[in-house]
Amino acid sequence: ALLTAQLGSKKDWSLQAGYYYQTGKSKDAVKLGAYTSTLSLTYTQRRFAYTAGWDYLAPGFDPLYGTPHKFWGSMDYFYAASGSPAAGLNNPFLKIKYTSRNSRLNTELAYHYFGFAGDQNDTKGNKLNKYLGSEVDANINYGLNKVTSLELGICGLSATHSMEYAKGLTPGATRLTAGWAYLQLNIRPDFLSKW
Repeated sequence: ALLTAQLGSKKDWSLQAGYYYQTGKSKDAVKLGAYTSTLSLTYTQRRFAYTAGWDYLAPGFDPLYGTPHKFWGSMDYFYAASGSPAAGLNNPFLKIKYTSRNSRLNTELAYHYFGFAGDQNDTKGNKLNKYLGSEVDANINYGLNKVTSLELGICGLSATHSMEYAKGLTPGATRLTAGWAYLQLNIRPDFLSKW
């Protein structure tokens, strides 16, 4: 279930809350009984929107299907194909979005803090630090005309050694920083909007 509400006399606050419970069996025939939740509060003033939120995946939750870049950062470290950590995931985040007066230019800067939701041990049985790393995502979208826009994205992640265990990588043999950028031309023909 996902709920969205507009708050305040000017409706300049919006609250979004969601909760999903998972049962049945995973693709590996493991019994499932886990949940995920999301909560965010956005304040909009003129052309700026400020969001603070928190996504939580209980240990054992399997994302199954992806929602590209909607949750857990644009680097997709916890996307459906790679899955969430066995010890779950805590993801508090902050976002700032700017939309120009004519709406041709949209920019967003996002920060994600990643941590285990539960305990996880290293190969020697010692408890790992719950902090997995931080990610910063920047996105700029500029409308060239009614049907064409240009999009630039830049993303970076700085991880800890706990991330190696979260992703099932060889401890000590992994690069703990990652980044990528893209430039994309989007074409949305006008006739599609009439259907």
